[in-house]
Amino acid sequence: MIRLSRPGAYAALLLGGIGALVAASRTWWLVITTDARAGLDGNAVTGSLGQALGVVVLAGLGVSLTVGTLGRRIVAGLLAATGAGIAVLGLTHPVPDDAAVLGRLREVSLETSWTLQPTGWPGAFAGAGLLVAVGGIVMVLTAGHWRDRSGRFRTAADRADIDPEDTIAVWKAMDSGVDPTDESAVASRTDHDRTPDRKSRG
Repeated sequence: MIRLSRPGAYAALLLGGIGALVAASRTWWLVITTDARAGLDGNAVTGSLGQALGVVVLAGLGVSLTVGTLGRRIVAGLLAATGAGIAVLGLTHPVPDDAAVLGRLREVSLETSWTLQPTGWPGAFAGAGLLVAVGGIVMVLTAGHWRDRSGRFRTAADRADIDPEDTIAVWKAMDSGVDPTDESAVASRTDHDRTPDRKSRG
């Protein structure tokens, strides 16, 4: 279960971040007059805060792929808080101010009176926030069981036989995922050089 939580957390964060971006760009309120109607999307209603929160989630997801356990937990905590903020913003369904409504209405009508009709997109935005919050919480609780990406380099270096003076060998090692600066790799090469060649003795 713990091993399966890693892709699950990443999937929740990815879907939640993308969902928040999509929902923020959709119509949250319909402006209706006697002869026309217009829509106000989430970005217009929230002052682009909805879109910004979605970008923060995706950026945080990217950062979590490059840090160790402690850094991942810190990022995950911030992502969980961001998800909670997205959910609250969607659930409160902020009402646009008169200036925003009138500015949008002027594009389609000369009417000065209107009615506002809510849509379901703020609910979808809140749902995306809940996904993000769940993904962040799961990451906080299970990050210690996830193997750090840096471990891959240490394991490969332990088996490597790298000559630090051979530029081509160093570049090939880096391309294959080996850290040529690891002391174990250099020690391996040094021990190899000190081993006498049996054929030369003969």
